Amino acid sequence: MLKNNIKSEKELTSMIVEGATCGPQISDSDRVYIEKFSNLEIFVFNETGLRSAINLPHLPNLMKIELCYNKIQSGLESLA
Repeated sequence: MLKNNIKSEKELTSMIVEGATCGPQISDSDRVYIEKFSNLEIFVFNETGLRSAINLPHLPNLMKIELCYNKIQSGLESLA
């Protein structure tokens, strides 16, 4: 779903995905793909139909995450 034309995963510091339909949670394959972008500082996944935050990618340099206009009901406590 998220494949693009980035030449190097290390050059990207922001990823913005808005309005794409991803299902109730980020798929395992999308999570693995997103985690390749190890320098991401900003991750925006707005209006994608998420219902759970359980499968969010682990991004060691993340400073800001947006999950607006989704239907997340629970699961955020598992991120602590």
